[in-house]
Order: sequence, then C-alpha cells, then structure tokens
Amino acid sequence: PDYDDEDGNYDITYPRVLENFKLDGLLGGGGFCRVAKGVEVNKEARQAVAIKISQLGQESRAAAKRELRVLKALEMNDKKYHERFTRLRDFFEFGGHIFIVMDLLDQSIYDFLKDNNFIPFPDSHIQSFAQQIFSSIKYLHDHGLIHVDIKPKNILLHNKQFTISPCSSKLKSSFVSRGRYIVERRVLLSTEIRLIDFGFTVFENEHQTHCLATMQYCAPEAMLFLKWSFPRDIWSIGCTLVELFTGKALFDTVEKIWPSYVAMMEIVTGSRIVEWMYPVIDKKHREMFTFLIAAAVGLRSKSIKVKHIDEIIPKNNDFRAGFADLVKKALVLDPDKRITAEEALNHSCLRESAQSDSDCDL
Repeated sequence: PDYDDEDGNYDITYPRVLENFKLDGLLGGGGFCRVAKGVEVNKEARQAVAIKISQLGQESRAAAKRELRVLKALEMNDKKYHERFTRLRDFFEFGGHIFIVMDLLDQSIYDFLKDNNFIPFPDSHIQSFAQQIFSSIKYLHDHGLIHVDIKPKNILLHNKQFTISPCSSKLKSSFVSRGRYIVERRVLLSTEIRLIDFGFTVFENEHQTHCLATMQYCAPEAMLFLKWSFPRDIWSIGCTLVELFTGKALFDTVEKIWPSYVAMMEIVTGSRIVEWMYPVIDKKHREMFTFLIAAAVGLRSKSIKVKHIDEIIPKNNDFRAGFADLVKKALVLDPDKRITAEEALNHSCLRESAQSDSDCDL
C-alpha cells in the first residue's frame, strides 16, 4: 500500500496504529519531517505523545538519525535532561520513515507570539526564557554538542495557558497596523519551556558541513561559509531574544540574499566584518567570503530596514539596560569574543529581578 504523499511525507490523514501508537492528527511539520499527535494504545493511561516522522529520502533520514543520536546521548548523560529538552520515549521504522516518539508539549513561543498579534512578551518572561535557553545551551555545549537551529519555533511551551492582562501604558504591536497601540495582551501563566529539534545538531569535534539551518538566525561565520563552533548558538539566541522583546524577527527580510544579511549584521552590531575574525577553511570558501563582504559594502548605504541594538532596546530601566548589554555581547561579529552560555547565566540581566509585568511600556 502507498503510505506517502507526493512530497514523500507519511500520510496521516486517517487513524492508523503503528507499533504501540495510534496516529491522531497532524501537529505541524518542517523541512524534513511532519509531527503527528499519537496515543499509546497498549497502556491503560493511553498517554498522548508527539511523533516526528521523517520524509522519504537520504537527507531526511540523516536528519532523523542525528536527532535520535543526540536524544540518546542526552538521556545517557542525564536522566533529567527532559527538564530542558523534549524527551525521547520510543522510536521505530516503517515504510522507509523513521518515527521518533517524544513527550507531547504545547505550542512554540513563536506561535504564542503570533496568536498574540506579535505583541512582545513581558520583560520578566523574556528574562525567564533567556535563563532557560542559556541553561539548556550550556548543557549541550558542556557535552560537546552544537544545536545549530535555535529559534522561537524550536522552543516549546510546557503549557500555553494565559490570562488577559491590561497594559498600564501604550504598547505597540509589530504586526497590527502602524501607529495602533495595544491596551491588553495575553500573558502566560507559566514560562516553562523546552528546546526541541536536533535534526541539525552536531558534535563539535565532527566534520562540519556548511549548514545554514534557518537563515534569519544564522551566525555570520556560518553565513560566510567559514568554520563555526559553539558561538554559533549564542548568536542565534541573541536574535531570538530580540524577537521576543520586539515581536519581530531581527533580520526580517523576504530577500534571502547573502550580502543583504551581511550588511544588516554590520548595521545591527555597529561593526565591520574583517577577514582576521575568522579562520581560513580553504581557498574556495575564502573567495566566497571576499565576494560576499565586497557585495555587502554596496548595500550599507542603501535603505536597509534594520537598526543598531541600542536603537532597538531602550535602556529605560535597569533590566533593559542589562538586557541590551547581554544581547550586544551575544551578537558580536567575532565568534571568539561572543559571550558564552555560562557567562550569560552570570550576567546581571539574568540574576536580578526584571521589572513588574504590569508595566508594558516600550
């Protein structure tokens, strides 16, 4: 029988029992997979789970195998790893697809932001998210792993329940019509999160491919096809935190053109990319690097809709002053000078209480 659609995705349009699980609807999908809701059929509790199903094809299978390897490694090192990441419950193969069974979590922080009209999160929630993200990444880095694809869509809420909260001051939405202010927003009851999606994750000592993952969150060294390591994740966290603060992706462009991104990175950081920042890989990639930098020069003076971090994050209270400093230390062009996850966790911004959630002023 044909279990697949024309794109090589497993067809879950009708319930089907596989191994010990019954498929019960589509939760979402990505470049290499779909995620279905499942129910354990051979247990009295009939617990709901998430089942990640790889597409047909070598690239998709490779991504699924990488994720399995990482989840197994995390579990072997720490039985409580699921407090930071999604937990591996089971896995099996069927019809050329790899099925990875995990805990069923709630929506991503991106989807919550979207459902909230892209109204920024309260400062204290951003602080909590940052503490958890940096803690999770420190754990990965301590075990020699680079996540590679940190972004709001890969950070899931443990529970999306919320209350409607009025704003004491006028709050702008990055999505609602220009000039329109928001007087209330959804505020999460719990900020507990889990990091997911290890399809691009690699061990630091392995041979690296020139993987971009998601372009808007990609560090400059990876964007420029050069050698990258742990600092790549830190850059992605910096981009993610800015998005949670503003409600809008930092590098928000429909034009996925490398020189444009390079020019935007330079404007946001207030620095210039120079060759000595990055180790040489080979002649071919050095030539690509030189071309991209030259192409970016001509774009700096053009109308690129991005600002320096100091213009994006106002320093109108102690938390935001510290937050701006933390983000700037994460978004350093030279990867060797970027803050580490451990250093970030000791930053005053994450150690001192953020202001009250009742003050929504931006």
